[in-house]
Amino acid sequence: MTPPLLASPVPCETPPWQRDAAPRRRVLRASAIVVVIVGSLVPAVSGTVPPVAADVTSASAPSATGGSSSALDRAAAATPGPGSGWLWPVASPRSVLRPFDAPEHEYGAGHRGIDVGARPGTAVASAAAGVVTFAGPVAGRSVVTVDHGGGVVSSFDPVVPTVARGTAVSAGTVIGLLEAGEAMHCADGCLHVGVRVQGAYVDPLPFFAPPERSVLLPLGP
Repeated sequence: MTPPLLASPVPCETPPWQRDAAPRRRVLRASAIVVVIVGSLVPAVSGTVPPVAADVTSASAPSATGGSSSALDRAAAATPGPGSGWLWPVASPRSVLRPFDAPEHEYGAGHRGIDVGARPGTAVASAAAGVVTFAGPVAGRSVVTVDHGGGVVSSFDPVVPTVARGTAVSAGTVIGLLEAGEAMHCADGCLHVGVRVQGAYVDPLPFFAPPERSVLLPLGP
């Protein structure tokens, strides 16, 4: 007699302890993932916090005493007052035919010096002690430049030099003769005197005693 067929076995039901463990494992895995993600975004408490970027505006803004001050500002602060002891480069009588006209900026238009009345052939002397740093032609006229130290430089033109570069001079030392001809830019002859302080042109008049008289002529058309 054929033994009776047994019914297909019913899948075993998951024991209660396994049913409880499975959800716990899923929760733990999810928690671990969250911790890893958050940990990669937030700096560790014990570590160094990355510095905040500096304010670009405040970092680039020049200070009142910083290196961004223009050469014109530095020169204005360094310009001496009357009675600085400089000698006039030409003998009496002296007259200022055209005054200093400060440019609005370093390369702007203006008159970077003063024109002192003098006849061609007049001896031109150094206004103060220093060393000749240039003696030769510039843009069609002869120029003599003297470095007085401390960032102060004087220049004279049109002057045919009688000294060479590197010559040490004292106040009153003749450095050349006033040139004639096309180099003159005054009808009756004049000497152009320029002074630079820290590279910027300043008014030469405060370096000298007041001239005997000042004659300001119209610039013309």
